[in-house]
Amino acid sequence: MSGIYIHVPFCKSKCYYCDFASYPHEVGKTDIYFACLYKEMKGRAQSLKDYVFDTVYIGGGTPSFVDPKYIVGAMRQIKNLYRLSDDPEITIEINPGTLTPEKLKAYKSVGINRFSVGLQSADDDMLYKLNRIHTAADFSDACAMLKGENVSADILLGLEDQTEEGFAKMSNPKFEIYLDKAGEYRFRLKARNGQVIASSEGYTKMASCKNGIDSVIKNADSPIVVAE
Repeated sequence: MSGIYIHVPFCKSKCYYCDFASYPHEVGKTDIYFACLYKEMKGRAQSLKDYVFDTVYIGGGTPSFVDPKYIVGAMRQIKNLYRLSDDPEITIEINPGTLTPEKLKAYKSVGINRFSVGLQSADDDMLYKLNRIHTAADFSDACAMLKGENVSADILLGLEDQTEEGFAKMSNPKFEIYLDKAGEYRFRLKARNGQVIASSEGYTKMASCKNGIDSVIKNADSPIVVAE
């Protein structure tokens, strides 16, 4: 199986735990970034001409933050330059506070068929501490827009001050009726410039939501934070 990853390094606000390449104050450079991206796609096409790609993943940053014309353009370049399988899985990462019906329509028009939504926490106080730009209600609204689509959600474990009560809000039935899968990320504390911060250990588990998010929570690893 071969896949293509497209990185969109722009976001509205940098989450406190984020270790990825993302720049909240550089969105004015979106034009030049995507021009360079298209050039690189074209430059690599010949060397990858014998590959058939089963997956495309558009991550970030926050891909759903930028004007959808850039996502549409990237997908058109991929389809023009590379060979995709007959039924590729094409994913875009979405922040619940940035999705609109117009963006969703644009994404689907170029074949995007899986939507990875960053819930992270259903506790609004925790979302504020993480510097997330959305609320739990925004997540519910995004899921309503995505009803009937292939949707997954990311959940954060091991956050400083995370409580069982706050984590239990994840079992809101308004959420689980829309989700196919939930991804679990574990965090640990580490020192950076004299400050203790939460750092992602990376994606650790994808669990089915067929039995509700409660089943994901019950089977999740213990959210123990380990200080470095």
